Amino acid sequence: MMTIAWMTVLAGVIVGECLLERGELEAAGLWCDRAQKALKEGGDAGVLEARLQRLRLGLKGRASEEISPAELRVLALLPTHLSIAQVADRLCVSTNTVKTHSKSLYRKLGVGSRADAVEAARALGLLPSP
Repeated sequence: MMTIAWMTVLAGVIVGECLLERGELEAAGLWCDRAQKALKEGGDAGVLEARLQRLRLGLKGRASEEISPAELRVLALLPTHLSIAQVADRLCVSTNTVKTHSKSLYRKLGVGSRADAVEAARALGLLPSP
């Protein structure tokens, strides 16, 4: 039975990823839920949980508001470890603008910190991997 649960997780993730790429969010969500249920039943080969989390992030990112071009400019500088003031200087905006865009990014990505925002953005393909 363990093998069947593992294969169900794998199938759910793969089909969910394909549907997400096609923009079929509802169907992708159903496959994601099916994979999540099978994962809870004990079927993981070591990498499927991470792929399932990336799929769920992808669904969350596509279903939420789009990230604006101004927010993308701030997002691109988050992995640099520049301070808010340094990011503001580099973008020629105020520190309040950077803070506002950062908070909006965190909300849209469903995260609570700068490091989590970078990780989620990389999982969604919004930032390159290190």
